[in-house]
Amino acid sequence: MRLLMKFGGTSVGDQECIGRVVGILNHYHTAGNELCVVVSAMSGVTDQLHAIAAEIEGVRDDPPIDTFITSMRTRHGKVVQAVAPGEYDTVMEVIDERLCNLKNILTAVHNLRELTPPDRVIISYRLGGNASPPSLSLRHCGKRVSPPHWH
Repeated sequence: MRLLMKFGGTSVGDQECIGRVVGILNHYHTAGNELCVVVSAMSGVTDQLHAIAAEIEGVRDDPPIDTFITSMRTRHGKVVQAVAPGEYDTVMEVIDERLCNLKNILTAVHNLRELTPPDRVIISYRLGGNASPPSLSLRHCGKRVSPPHWH
């Protein structure tokens, strides 16, 4: 049977939550099901992205972009280290590239001092994809994980 499963941010909020998700997925996969899994950003990340974007839009002095990027890197790095330590360096390269892109977007918002509704969609930038902690956990357990497809 083919199953579509969606896990929200609270379900993948930290390494313990991700472990529970992986257990659920392993259960259904071992039972012979073909799975399609949709995973949200980790708990609070989208809200933090929106908050930092709104904050830097009106700041005239140095915005706290570097502090925000560092906190995101630390949080994701901690989870990656816990769920797939053997892939840490490779995955952090991907995350660092995405964080660099995010920093550029946030810097542009600050320089323009404008955040329009389409910009808010861009700010909902995800750090995950095939490098997300749930994907890493599954690969670490020997499961095949296909990259996301965007339509």
